[in-house]
Amino acid sequence: MKSKDEMTKIPVFVYGTLRPGLENYKRILQNKTASEIPAAMKGKMYSVNTELSYPCVIEGEDTIQGELMVIKEEYYWDVLKDLDWLEDYQEDDEEGSLYLRRLREVNLQNGEKAIAWVYLWNRGVSEELYVKSGDWKRYIHQIKRDPDKS
Repeated sequence: MKSKDEMTKIPVFVYGTLRPGLENYKRILQNKTASEIPAAMKGKMYSVNTELSYPCVIEGEDTIQGELMVIKEEYYWDVLKDLDWLEDYQEDDEEGSLYLRRLREVNLQNGEKAIAWVYLWNRGVSEELYVKSGDWKRYIHQIKRDPDKS
């Protein structure tokens, strides 16, 4: 088995509160990325609850908007550990994890494709909390302006 240092440091695709300008970006990613590239992936987005505290993505065919985060090498393993903690991903107890960290293909704006870690929801969803746009930033701004729209 390869050591951590020998393993490829795979970028992370973020689609919710880890996106630039949102609360968990500031806590975990700010100043620790080598690049942040607008990207999208296939999935289906929901709000976890009616308080709009955070989103989740499950398998699906919608376009999910986000950013591909290339973590600076010196921060990579600490950031991945912090992300696993934030998303309640436990490699040794996936059944008990809120999210599962999985490799997925993402599409960059320039048409290129990349492989990235993404955190997928590991629980049930409520169709009434479906985020049709697949864009969490747009969704929360729209809801704050007009709570009757979703």
